[in-house]
Amino acid sequence: MAIDLFFSALHWLGATIYGGSLIAFSLLLAMRSLIVGEHSEGVMRVFKAWGPGLGLSMGALILGGAVMHFRAHGAFVWPSDTLPQQLILAQHLVFLLLWASSFHLEIWTLDPVRKLEGPQGIEDRASYESACAKATRQALFNATLFLVCGTLGIFATQLA
Repeated sequence: MAIDLFFSALHWLGATIYGGSLIAFSLLLAMRSLIVGEHSEGVMRVFKAWGPGLGLSMGALILGGAVMHFRAHGAFVWPSDTLPQQLILAQHLVFLLLWASSFHLEIWTLDPVRKLEGPQGIEDRASYESACAKATRQALFNATLFLVCGTLGIFATQLA
């Protein structure tokens, strides 16, 4: 009983930190030039600095959710006999896409941004802004995937 409470709390804490910060940063990145003006690279730098926070909170989300799923089913199985079970399966598949996309964002999409932030600052502003726009689009995509996961989970719970 206590172990269920622990892993449920871990899951929901991870979901809150990961999803909340991902949504907040996605919106900040999308509006960064409106918020801080022409020197908007500070928002991107803070987002990149928060990368470990995103990774650790996603890890807590995954660990807590995996243990809860295993304890509920006795194995890592995804039955699909009922509509709520199908929604949970869809939720987990969308989450798998989110997980892969978050790796892609952190490793490959943000790499050009890092490279363009040289020791003397940003030398090629147009290329930097282009790289930031790609990172912003992927962050918004990831935030949308997270919201889809939550929506599928709510529907599954309501229909069960």
